[in-house]
Amino acid sequence: MGVFVKPTIINIDLIRMDGGTQPRQGISWEIAYEYGDLMAEGVKLPPVTVFYDGSEYWLADGFHRVHAAKSQDIADITADVFQGTLEDAQWYSFGANKSHGLQRSNDDKYRAVQAALKHPMCAGLSDRAIAKHVGVDHKTVAGYRAKLTGEIPQSKLRKGSDGRTINTSNIGKKAEQAQPKPEAQPHPYPTPEREELQFPVKKEHAQKEAEIFLARVVALVDARIPEDLKEAEAVLAGILARREAAGGLTAYEARTASWGCI
Repeated sequence: MGVFVKPTIINIDLIRMDGGTQPRQGISWEIAYEYGDLMAEGVKLPPVTVFYDGSEYWLADGFHRVHAAKSQDIADITADVFQGTLEDAQWYSFGANKSHGLQRSNDDKYRAVQAALKHPMCAGLSDRAIAKHVGVDHKTVAGYRAKLTGEIPQSKLRKGSDGRTINTSNIGKKAEQAQPKPEAQPHPYPTPEREELQFPVKKEHAQKEAEIFLARVVALVDARIPEDLKEAEAVLAGILARREAAGGLTAYEARTASWGCI
């Protein structure tokens, strides 16, 4: 974010204030003139902060003090000079005044958060890391991140306020891999195409199940449709006779007979 060089007295005309390093909504001229009066009385205010990229001095903190000096026709001002780029100056400015100077309004803070989220140096930083730099609550950063997703530089690496870096593309993958695959469930009913997997049952067991089924049929239709009962008895008797001659019913036929399926 730039390397501090030293405090230096700089001609105000050399300081650039048009590099997008002012996150406030605007200048409070009342404060600027008040600072100017103090300067005229000989009061020494804290140095402003500038970033020198080799050709330009970009103002990162101290807009009111610079305007105050200009209002009193003061040509030079003391500045803390950092060796760095315009982007360094911009990033620094988003956290300026969080602990000193004119208190920021909520609008000033929101402007700083939005500018920080859109800045290239934001890529890879967590909400908490950005909140710490700007001087706001991390929930505020998270809220604006959700609104500005398409305008925010993206990175799979995310650096937290504790300095650790994580790969956000891996979040959730371990949990997904840990989920066991569901076991195949057995078919609830026997089917003809699965008959080869069944085993023959003893003839007396099949006979017993068939008799139970027949008793159920009798109970249901005895008083209403005796002619259907006779037909059902004849069909069932024929089935039992044929299968008895063949050596017994399969498990499939025995079970479906008891359910009334044959």
